Amino acid sequence: MDYPVANWSKAEAYIKVKGILQRARVDIIWSANDPMAFGALEAVQDANLPYPVTVGGMNWDETNLNSTLDVSLGGHVVLGAKALDMLSDYHQQDIQPCEMNVVIDIFQSSLEGNMSRFLKNLVDDSLHKIDFSRFSQRHPETALFSLETFISQTYLPLPIEPSTDNALLKGNCT
Repeated sequence: MDYPVANWSKAEAYIKVKGILQRARVDIIWSANDPMAFGALEAVQDANLPYPVTVGGMNWDETNLNSTLDVSLGGHVVLGAKALDMLSDYHQQDIQPCEMNVVIDIFQSSLEGNMSRFLKNLVDDSLHKIDFSRFSQRHPETALFSLETFISQTYLPLPIEPSTDNALLKGNCT
């Protein structure tokens, strides 16, 4: 296992992976962002290896017309909206500091089909239609913060039972 640092750069990832492939067999490459993953993928393709290499990344933030990653995880770009709602709730004293430590299952695989749907909404500038106040404790019909809201522009109700992705239920304070 190797842990090269490519400084978030596609070009640096290409150089690092090209060097690694000259001295070792590599079956899987995971990158902390999609540009580095595409640099690694380009190095794999240029190496003309006799075996497959799985390449993945994070962010859903870059496309490449000549090739695709095996998988990209994304969805976390919307967490800033949740953070702003939580800060507003805290400022209005609707939540306590101990309720601001939450777990939200937001990452999704590009293989699930949601990446293209989300990016279409982003490009079409249709995310402005979302009422972000619906994620606030202050709203009379507080909605579950989920990537599905940003994809389908529908608001999911809070679950009755607590779950790991339910960041809005009270009771996290001990």
